[in-house]
Amino acid sequence: MFGKEVRWNRLFHTPSGRLVTLAIDHGSAYKFDLPEPLARIQETVARFHEELPDAVVAQRGAFGELLRPFAGRVPLILQAITLTPSRQDDSYLVATARDAVDLGADAIAISIYVGGETQKQGLRMVARLVRSARRFGLPLVAHVYPLGREFASDPYSERGVLYSARAGFEVGADMVKVHYTGDPESFRRVVERTPIPVVAAGGPKLETPLEVLRMARDVMTAGARGLTIGRNLWGDARPAALLRALKEVCHRGVSPDEAYRGYEEG
Repeated sequence: MFGKEVRWNRLFHTPSGRLVTLAIDHGSAYKFDLPEPLARIQETVARFHEELPDAVVAQRGAFGELLRPFAGRVPLILQAITLTPSRQDDSYLVATARDAVDLGADAIAISIYVGGETQKQGLRMVARLVRSARRFGLPLVAHVYPLGREFASDPYSERGVLYSARAGFEVGADMVKVHYTGDPESFRRVVERTPIPVVAAGGPKLETPLEVLRMARDVMTAGARGLTIGRNLWGDARPAALLRALKEVCHRGVSPDEAYRGYEEG
């Protein structure tokens, strides 16, 4: 469908063909206590008005005044689900493909969890959303995480991440976002064995900006199409400077150390 091709090309608009996506889509998942940057969401998002991310993924409530400065400048991805903080392996739909089109989104995302009791309902949600997204020519990004009891002991294992990526592919997603396994060699095997584009989640909070830049370098080295990053970006003291450094690493192949020097210099 031509419309889907148009939206896909808008999404992957960078010369490198890779994405550094700002994630502000799961505020309600934080154990009923929002981190300060998410609690002050207007101020946090405003810090990216000049240094633009390659894309933004957000809940439908953000599509309005909050994201207005990005409209027509940055591809927007609508997150279709929300979470229950007391049940991190569960999710439920709160938006539709038609909502995404009406809001001007270039893609729709859905987060599910595999390896446990909620896998069945999660994959069914993705399959239904795939069908409706195709009718509107809308790319679908499946965020698939191995948080069920089968993978609970190590949700970042190659085994669990590869299974997650395969599950998203098999139900018809156009792209999958998965945990980063922690090293480029194992993640490369995940990327190579997944027939659709793979992007990495930003993961748990890292200690320093340099660690974030090194993770980005390793994800790109593994052949991923991008990085979708939340707390490790908006949680930084200087998020716009870190975003600039991340884009240097992901798009230009600048070393983490060199990008970090630019970050420190402002």
